[in-house]
Amino acid sequence: MTVLLTVFRIMLAQKTPLIMQGDATLDDFLMVYYAGNLLQGNWLGAFSNLVCAKGISYPLFLAGVYLSGLQYQLALILFNIVAIAFFLFAVRTWIKNKYLYLLIFLFLVFSPVTFASQISGVVYRDAILTPTLLIVLGCMFGLFIHRGEPLRKMVPWSVGLGVSFSYFWFIREDTYWLLPFVCAMLLMTGIAIWRGKDRRLLPRASLLVLPLVMLAVSYVGIGLVNYHEYGLFMVNDRTGTSFSDVFSDLISIDDGDDDTQVIWVTRDMLDLACSQSPTLDSISDELDASLELWGTTDTGLPGDITAWALRTAASDAGYYSDATTMENFYAQVHEELQAAFDSGALQQRSAFYVSSSARGMTADDVPLLEENFTEGFAHIIDYGYYDMDPLTSTGPFQYIRIMETMTNSLAIYPDSVVNQIDDVGVAQYGLSTVGNVASAVLGKVATLYKVTGYVLFGLGTLGYVLLFIESIRDMRHRRFGNLVFFLIITGLLLSILVLLFGVTWFTSWMAPTYQSNIYYYTSAGVTLMQLCECAGIIHLVRTIKAAVERKKAKDGTYRP
Repeated sequence: MTVLLTVFRIMLAQKTPLIMQGDATLDDFLMVYYAGNLLQGNWLGAFSNLVCAKGISYPLFLAGVYLSGLQYQLALILFNIVAIAFFLFAVRTWIKNKYLYLLIFLFLVFSPVTFASQISGVVYRDAILTPTLLIVLGCMFGLFIHRGEPLRKMVPWSVGLGVSFSYFWFIREDTYWLLPFVCAMLLMTGIAIWRGKDRRLLPRASLLVLPLVMLAVSYVGIGLVNYHEYGLFMVNDRTGTSFSDVFSDLISIDDGDDDTQVIWVTRDMLDLACSQSPTLDSISDELDASLELWGTTDTGLPGDITAWALRTAASDAGYYSDATTMENFYAQVHEELQAAFDSGALQQRSAFYVSSSARGMTADDVPLLEENFTEGFAHIIDYGYYDMDPLTSTGPFQYIRIMETMTNSLAIYPDSVVNQIDDVGVAQYGLSTVGNVASAVLGKVATLYKVTGYVLFGLGTLGYVLLFIESIRDMRHRRFGNLVFFLIITGLLLSILVLLFGVTWFTSWMAPTYQSNIYYYTSAGVTLMQLCECAGIIHLVRTIKAAVERKKAKDGTYRP
């Protein structure tokens, strides 16, 4: 039955139309652009204001899909299935009941995260967050489980963790939220090794450090490749470049207006910056044009859109002719702005900054953050906006065709394209009809998950509370088995909170449409919550079973 349902899930994925957002030139199509250059041996393409704006992991996945000849939807669902199977294989010693084992497998395979329209239904990087996360966790737990075995059995888990975590790290620019849990698990594994009987600590300790070393090496390696290609050591222009310094300067300028929840860099802040930075002022005309292109010249742009407008303006002014020219330009602007801050010509906002890429928060922001955090957490539990709709693709026809080629898939064209091309309507009707059938089935699946979301969360929470109580009780008798599992689940829950806090903070400017935007960035949190629920329910079932067996034993009716 499990095999049949898995095959059925693969068939549904293959028949689900892929949404090609060709007009998302800074998101979906940029991923395709990167992948195309990788396939041609051009790294990320000729240097421009788009180079190093996004991570490298997803373009590598896209390039792999193209080379494999597999349909994108098929490659993605196979990636999810393999990742789920690998994770469950890694923790198989923790799940004794084979039926429960298979049930968890199907629960994760049919999860709405694997087919939601704006997660897995588009050609964008969030689609691979969940499967990569499961591989990272599988390697992490596998390393913990095999900590006392011969070194040759620990090595694959350690190397696998290093490779998978490095790949996960470069999917997005905010994946650092998983780092505390990985470090905590490595530390807990080290403590368990130290308390064990084998005193050859150094070789085992080196295998715990190896994944972090591999992450550092991959970071340096990408930076060196960019240095070789463009003459500047950088991994992402939002971190470690003078561009990031300038944007950090801009969002910290105090223009006397405390209402910056939506507009992080007001027009007044830009004017103040230009008045103190002759270098920035030299592109004021290009900046005006860029702001108008992006939507406004009066009040400023919402959120971090100003960063894109600044890139565009500097590019139009010729400062993106090469990486060195770009870096020197931003370095000079940063130096001038810092001098203005030091002299008092510019005042800094009194706010708390978590990241140089996001505005600082004040006490006035707490109600909004609390509201969004609460709503975001609820959507992680009840799958909020996780649905599958066979939407038409968007953007220029030539861009959609490029995306079709890269993904080995067909798109449902917008009416503007269908009406211009003879005979395409029949093919589009067939594609959309089949896609509607598959989407309807997945829509029912999503509804089932939504209906049972809080039930599973409640059962998982009850099991988690019982695990906590039993951990405290066992500690009195110096038994730490339950405590270890309690700490692991707690670590996963804290990772969800860290992720959600970061998303809530960064997306505060989306306040008017926050409800429909939260799940774009928290899909990995849904998977973590599912794992926590499964762990809690497993412990609940074991507790109930143990209680029943004790009662039977007391009544004299129990036979082991």
